[in-house]
Amino acid sequence: MSPPTQELEALRLENERLKSALVAADQRRALLDHIGAHLQQTLQLDDLIPCLFAEVNAALQAEAQSLWLADHLHRRITCRFATGPGAAQVQGLSLPLDEGIVGATITRQQSLLITDAQLDDRHSRLADSVTGRVTHSLLSVPLVRGGVAIGAMQAINKAESRPFEHADLELFRAIADVAALTLENALLYTQLEVSYNATLEALSTALDQRDQDTEGHSQRVAAYTVRLGQEIGLPIEELRFLRRAALLHDIGKIGIPDAILNKPGPLTPDERKVMQRHPRLGFEMLQGIAHLSRERDIVLTHQERWDGNGYPMRLSGEDIPLAARLFALVDTFDAIRSDRPYRKGRDYATAAHIIAEESGKQFEPRLVEAFLRVPEAEWAVIQASLATEATSTIMAEPLPLKKAA
Repeated sequence: MSPPTQELEALRLENERLKSALVAADQRRALLDHIGAHLQQTLQLDDLIPCLFAEVNAALQAEAQSLWLADHLHRRITCRFATGPGAAQVQGLSLPLDEGIVGATITRQQSLLITDAQLDDRHSRLADSVTGRVTHSLLSVPLVRGGVAIGAMQAINKAESRPFEHADLELFRAIADVAALTLENALLYTQLEVSYNATLEALSTALDQRDQDTEGHSQRVAAYTVRLGQEIGLPIEELRFLRRAALLHDIGKIGIPDAILNKPGPLTPDERKVMQRHPRLGFEMLQGIAHLSRERDIVLTHQERWDGNGYPMRLSGEDIPLAARLFALVDTFDAIRSDRPYRKGRDYATAAHIIAEESGKQFEPRLVEAFLRVPEAEWAVIQASLATEATSTIMAEPLPLKKAA
C-alpha cells in the first residue's frame, strides 16, 4: 500500500530541510576556512581587523560592527575598531569592564542575541548617543583564549530591518572562535613590537648623546624619512621599516673614536677615512640579527649618492635601496638645518635650495620633487614636536587605524 499523500509531502519537506541544512553547514565551513586563511596572512591589527570585519559583514549583513578589547588590569573595555554609521565616534570609546551588553559578554563569556536592545536594561546608550544610531537587533560574542575573554565582537542591526536569528549567532560565535587565536597573537606581537621599538629608540638616543653635535638627530631624520615616505605613497609596513632603519643608521659610529666623532672642526682627510668606515661597521654589528636584515642594508648604503660618488660601495641610481635614497635626502636636510660648533644651522630656504641643486647628483630627482612638495610648515612642526619630546610614538603606530565609514 502506498503511503498517504500527506506523509509523502511531509517526507519531501523534511528532505528539503535536511538538504538546506547541509548546504548551509557546508557554506559555513567554507566561510570559516576562508576567514581563517585571511587571518593567517598578517599579525598587524590595523590590517587584521578590517579584513575580519569585511568577511563578517558579507556573512551577517549588519548595519554596523565593532570589536572591543578588554583591559582586565584597569577593568576597562575599549572599542578598537568599528564600521557603519558613526564609526569614527565609536572607535576609541572606553567603558568600565562591567558596563553594557559588551561588558556582560566579556565578564560572563556569554554569547548574546538581543532582539531589541532598547528594551534591555544592560544596553549602554552611550554609543547610540554619539552615533545617532538606534540599536535594535544585536549580536555580541566573546573572544576567549585560555579561559580568558580578551574582548568581544558585536554586530548591530541586520540589513533591511530584519532581526538576527539564532543561526546568525552561531555563525558569529564560530567566527569569533577562529579570530580569537589570531587576535591574541596579534596583540602579543604588538606588545613585543612596542617593547622592541622602545629599545631601538633608547639605543638611537644613546648614540646621539655620544655624538655631541647631533643630539636628537636620529629621532628627527626618522620622522622626516617617514614623512617623505608618506609623500611618495609607501604603505604602513614600509613606513615602520623606514623608521627602524633611520633610528639605526649611525650605529656604526660606536666604533669611531671620540676624538674624531666629537672633533669641533672639519675632519682631516685621514680622519674622514676613519669616519667613512661607520656604514660598514654598523652593517657588521647587525649581522646575525635576522629581524633587522633589511635595516642592515640601509645602514650600509645610507651614504651612497645617486650619481655614484658616495661610499662605501659607490652604488648609483636604483642600485641604491629606496629607503637609503630617501634617508640620504632628509639626513642632509637635518644636517644643514642643525647647529654645529663651527657654524650655525641654516634656514629652510637655504636647505631647500641646496637639495634642489643636488637633484640628479646626490639625490634622486623624484625624491627631491617629493621633498619640495611638502610645505615648509610641516617640516617645522616635526622638528618642533621632537624638540619637546624624548621619544616619538610614530614607531608603534605610524598611522592611526583608519576610522571606517
